[in-house]
Amino acid sequence: MMSKQLLRVVCCLVWVWTGTTSVLFAKAELGQVPPVLELSEQAGGRVDGSAWSSHELKGKVHLLVYSSPGKKEANNKATEAIKAERFAADTFSSVAVVNMKASMIPDFLIARAIKKKQRDYPRTLYVKDAKRKLVDSWGFEDDENVLAVFDKTGALVYKHAGSLPEKDIPGLLRLIKEKIAL
Repeated sequence: MMSKQLLRVVCCLVWVWTGTTSVLFAKAELGQVPPVLELSEQAGGRVDGSAWSSHELKGKVHLLVYSSPGKKEANNKATEAIKAERFAADTFSSVAVVNMKASMIPDFLIARAIKKKQRDYPRTLYVKDAKRKLVDSWGFEDDENVLAVFDKTGALVYKHAGSLPEKDIPGLLRLIKEKIAL
């Protein structure tokens, strides 16, 4: 009798686990539009408190930088090179998403710094991820600095976690230019 109950419990757990893996592991894959993600209310959102959705990554080429507060400068050389290109605002946009949970710094201090960045860099949209949703939903690396490029359809066409080597920056710029030209 006990073994039948144990078998039922194990079967139920396997069924639940296999039934949820498609949701848990629906990651952002190169060449694909990632699952829709919304950051709002307790999960984060824009500096002004409004919601942000990954649906906004369509219509032009986007650079999304996903960073923990402690790694915010890891790709400064790459982002400065992109900024120096002066891509037209109607064809290119950048989004900086801050992983609020990847730091011991209180959220209100991070939020204050993000608000200042939004004022200083108005061409970049600053977004808070208060629940690590890009880590959980898209498989982005936690406590890291991730560069991701999305084409005009919203498909992920490039992703690099960590500091991009200086020798790879020209290739990233070429890719962005190619995607803008399409």
